[in-house]
Amino acid sequence: MNRAFDRASIGFFSGQYGQVIRDLHALTGDLESPGSPPGSSARLARSLKATLVPPIAVAGPRLDIRVDCAPMYALDAPAGRPTILARLDPAAGPGAQAEHPWDPAAQVQSLTLALDHAAPGSWRLRIAIRDGAEQSPWVDAGQVCVLARPLEDERRALAARLESLARSDAIAPARATARARLDLLADDAGAASSARFLADTHELLASVTAEVVALESGVNPYAGRAGDHWRVVSIDAATMPVRVFAPDRSDPRPDAPDEPLPLLIALHGAGGDENMFFEGYGAGAIKDLARQRRVLVAAPLTYTIMGSPAMFDRLVEDLARDYPVDRARVYVIGHSLGGGAASGLARLRASALAAVCCIAGGSFPAVGKGGDPIPFAPTLVIGGALDPIVPAARLRAGAERARAAGLRVEYREKKDFGHTLLVGATLAEAIDWLLARKLEGEVRPTP
Repeated sequence: MNRAFDRASIGFFSGQYGQVIRDLHALTGDLESPGSPPGSSARLARSLKATLVPPIAVAGPRLDIRVDCAPMYALDAPAGRPTILARLDPAAGPGAQAEHPWDPAAQVQSLTLALDHAAPGSWRLRIAIRDGAEQSPWVDAGQVCVLARPLEDERRALAARLESLARSDAIAPARATARARLDLLADDAGAASSARFLADTHELLASVTAEVVALESGVNPYAGRAGDHWRVVSIDAATMPVRVFAPDRSDPRPDAPDEPLPLLIALHGAGGDENMFFEGYGAGAIKDLARQRRVLVAAPLTYTIMGSPAMFDRLVEDLARDYPVDRARVYVIGHSLGGGAASGLARLRASALAAVCCIAGGSFPAVGKGGDPIPFAPTLVIGGALDPIVPAARLRAGAERARAAGLRVEYREKKDFGHTLLVGATLAEAIDWLLARKLEGEVRPTP
């Protein structure tokens, strides 16, 4: 599985997107339904991309949603005459389900779902394929958001309220984040912006509205905010998107009710973005680990932070203003390209970091110009024995040179793991290694 996933990763970087999707869907089919043929109903259902028209609608007595289904890659012709099934969850009464016979002559298979008395809310689209007596599992294929009035009207009204706020340095960062979150509210979700297409528009609109109300009262709505949210960090004209997760402090640990939070900065690999750690690696396992270990997690856009250590400084400052950050327990973890960025920060910000972890990536210079060891935060390097993208031998040799020069670099290698699936498999181990260290060099008991 690791080898197959890494072949898909190499295909992704080569621009072979259709083949990559096909290979990943085939791999998923092999795992979910071992022995199922390529033309099975389950694989056919998974191959379809569903486009909803409109994706964002206005509430009314009746709402018709057109669903256009098209294969994302070349398919083997269905053996029989399958039927496409579609439904919206939660069910909205009669008319919330539909079916359509597969038309072998059509590039796009279209069907219509009728919602009676459509109230504001969010609806998940599920599709399946029925072929004779066989029906595939339902596949999550998208979302329809129903709003009380057109989204652009809502966005313009909130933007006007934000612009009317008195200028104040105290709420300037919060205002910038509110404005950026408001920009995510677009009728076209934007295929290139995961922050847009991953968002539940109905929930985001309600949240941003509450944030604007708070700012109008002079309150920073992001200070101490528990849970998961998307924000921005800015220096002059440069803006960096960041995904943030904070554990709920309303139920503090009885032994340390006011203990500051460790801060973990997570840097994604090439081809990803600020949502990669929260939605991808290990299916977002980092949030569960942060909740269990009471850690504040920030996942910025790696491309921005790797070229600007000053953006790292601003990120820490902004989060320390909004949360009780323990400055002696600031950590960085990175994968692949993010591992390279993490090792760069281990050198450039050694005095600010308690420890760093580089997974399937990183660069470890042994000595400075004078031949003396350079400042370098304690670093754990994790390589995958099967990794064809950043070979484990290269990481191992770099870590050994750094350690021989006196740097505090530890290397671990995982058998049977490759480049990408390694992340989810080692996150818990990596985070516990990081949390055992403080900036002063003290090693704490592993949580």
